[in-house]
Amino acid sequence: MEILFLQRPDVLPGQVELVTRRIAELEGARLHCASSPEEARQYAGAEILLCPTLPWLPEVIEGLPRLRWIHFLSAGVDRIWEMPFDKTRYLMSKSVGVHAHTISEFVIGAILYALKGFGTYQRQQQRREWRRFRLDECAGKTLGIVGLGTIGARLAELAAGLGFRVVGTVNTPREIPHVDVVYDASGLDDVLAQSDFVVLLVPLTPATRGLIGARELGLMKPTAWLINVARGEVVDEKALVEALRGGGIAGAVLDVFEEEPLPAESPLWELENVLITPHVAGTTQHYMPRALEIFAENYRHFLATGELVTPVSVALGY
Repeated sequence: MEILFLQRPDVLPGQVELVTRRIAELEGARLHCASSPEEARQYAGAEILLCPTLPWLPEVIEGLPRLRWIHFLSAGVDRIWEMPFDKTRYLMSKSVGVHAHTISEFVIGAILYALKGFGTYQRQQQRREWRRFRLDECAGKTLGIVGLGTIGARLAELAAGLGFRVVGTVNTPREIPHVDVVYDASGLDDVLAQSDFVVLLVPLTPATRGLIGARELGLMKPTAWLINVARGEVVDEKALVEALRGGGIAGAVLDVFEEEPLPAESPLWELENVLITPHVAGTTQHYMPRALEIFAENYRHFLATGELVTPVSVALGY
């Protein structure tokens, strides 16, 4: 099987050795690497693409007449739907689960940031100010997870260990370990109303774009925090700023935004009850090894059955 690994030219040199070593372990696999459509044209026999959601991906696809399968190194594939290539022509898979440990740990850190007053203490330190106040704890609080996928399941496990009651939504309700109440998508209002922390983990689709607006924020407790590690477009940022300024919610930890990088003129920068991180919740040194293992699992299953373990659903849009 001819596999073509695509990556940005500034990133490819640092990943070639790892990718080459991992692909060499797969039966019948032959690897090629390219960092531009021009380089990719040398490998017209490629049957599999292994790649991020690069903007020049359609140009590469156009030059691969034998292409059968595209595997994305990301878990989210929302960028591909606006790309001009036939999504029904190829098998497609994604790296579901690559973020489970990393993002769930990030969220726990965000929760502790809020409960333990770390932001306030950092500002006091800068002012050389010694002022004590009562801290809070996790036990007895409710964590609402909007999107109980792989990350959400891992987060629920960690949160339950800290004493949280966990509730959340998933498209197909089922029993999920460490989750006390599982709702379908229509139960969002109930999750928002009872949660002390609301974590957004849904993929970006037409159904989730603008999912959290002024009405939804109004359902949250004034003491609650919103944590967004999904996509910026899931939240109406203007409504969020108003809720944060007006005391509608206590605060927010935001790793994703409607426009990235977040513009310097965004009012979010000025709010002391907001922690801004630059879309890094899923980034650690373990990302690529995990993504490649997910690809390898799909590859082995593909050779054995012709099917994929973590497919992209064209019908669902993720």
